[in-house]
Amino acid sequence: MPSIFLAAPAAVFLDAHAQTVHNNTQITSSGEMVFLGLGVRNLVLVINIKNAPTGTNPTLQYFLQEVDPGDKTTLVGVQTSSQILTSSGTQALVSIPLALTGAVRVSWLLSGSSPRFTGVYATLVTRNTSPSTGLDSAGIERSVITTDTGILKVHPDLDGTVLLSAPITISASGDTTVVAGSSGQKIKVMAYSVQSQGTVDVKFKDNATDLTGVFRFNAREGTGLSTSHPSFLFSTAVGAPLILNLSASVAVQGFITYWIE
Repeated sequence: MPSIFLAAPAAVFLDAHAQTVHNNTQITSSGEMVFLGLGVRNLVLVINIKNAPTGTNPTLQYFLQEVDPGDKTTLVGVQTSSQILTSSGTQALVSIPLALTGAVRVSWLLSGSSPRFTGVYATLVTRNTSPSTGLDSAGIERSVITTDTGILKVHPDLDGTVLLSAPITISASGDTTVVAGSSGQKIKVMAYSVQSQGTVDVKFKDNATDLTGVFRFNAREGTGLSTSHPSFLFSTAVGAPLILNLSASVAVQGFITYWIE
């Protein structure tokens, strides 16, 4: 039987479906990593904090963003976020729908005064899918995916829907438009994340209707939620803008992922 010898050192992947972001790491600042060549897969970020953080009001939050594999920056598809992590023993699962570009940026945001998280594990897990095509009820060919749980569904973004993202950077009390309305169309939100730097009540609305309940935040608190296309969390009325309302003049940051329909 022939033998194979490596003439130079080579990377050895113990598990091709698990990419390490943090491995028993000490985190004292925000940062990011970009993973390429992931193919058409469902991605899950598993986060585990082993030790109690130190500092004043320390928080840690992770973000998954599908990006252009060329510049590794431009958002192409969906982005989603973890819950805001504040203690040891916290485990969170962050999932992103089936990637199209095979390029995903994992970033983390650290806040607080002299924050320090130790014993942090974060692993990007990929799950294979099998792309194919089929006809929808109108006889139009669509790309579909059989997931590893056996569910057949239309591949996100390949059904003609363009997913968009908008940043949230607001500090004015009252209504601020996040996305302008489009004549004859609705804004359908499939993911959001908001975090406040102070005490404030926050809610999403359109011109006349509250789209969410009131989020009551203290300093450095926030929330986030996501789903997979074609599901959505809430929608504006036809032609109405998407608005974020603040009860006070407090800095609030975040993002939304949405489409126009």
